[in-house]
Amino acid sequence: MDLRQWILDEHRMIQPLFRMNITSAVPVDKLAVKPASGSNSIAWLVWHVARIEDVVVNSVARGVPQVLIADKWGLRLGVDETQIGTGLNDDEVADFSRRVDVGSLLEYWDAVQRHTQPWLSDVSLDGRPTCASGWKQCPKSSHGRADGYYRFGRTSRSRSFSAG
Repeated sequence: MDLRQWILDEHRMIQPLFRMNITSAVPVDKLAVKPASGSNSIAWLVWHVARIEDVVVNSVARGVPQVLIADKWGLRLGVDETQIGTGLNDDEVADFSRRVDVGSLLEYWDAVQRHTQPWLSDVSLDGRPTCASGWKQCPKSSHGRADGYYRFGRTSRSRSFSAG
């Protein structure tokens, strides 16, 4: 299988699977409900997934403005957060979940994916991790790996695919 086609196919299937398995079974007004203390609402999880993709693909890998900021999604979402949501405590997750417009959140995720697909179609798959312009090397974590701050390249955990 062609590596690029596999990446594109997998990326395209994320939202249809979400809709088939989650939004078809959970009413939209319940997506913002935290099922229990210490848990996250589905809306927060969607926010986190969309924000990670927006930040990593656009800001880090491509070096372009995030969809959230460039297209002024904060106003439509009803939130002024720009962070990805990691590190929020229980009360902050509950507050975010109450304030976010879930319909707009799903549209934001769609917009992020629409910006990602053309990039995935064109990004180099030559196996050499590179960062957005301006960085001499990819930021390293305390574990010595690039932690998602690189363009697509093979890692030791990659399956065998042809890059053609």
